[in-house]
Amino acid sequence: MSCAICGAETDSEYCKKCEKILDEIIHRVGEERWGAMDDCSYIYPMVKRAAKGELSINDIINAMEVED
Repeated sequence: MSCAICGAETDSEYCKKCEKILDEIIHRVGEERWGAMDDCSYIYPMVKRAAKGELSINDIINAMEVED
């Protein structure tokens, strides 16, 4: 199986690095807001860039604010 975000080989839907970033985003924005999103896949490219060190979690959250 490969990570739905970065394509790395993993045993679950997301690799450990991408899952850690997603968990931090969910923690910061809140479960309710995260659950209200229809499709979160639009942030996958940003999470991939965050995993590479090109973006911060704050950058992703700011982009989510624009989408709301």
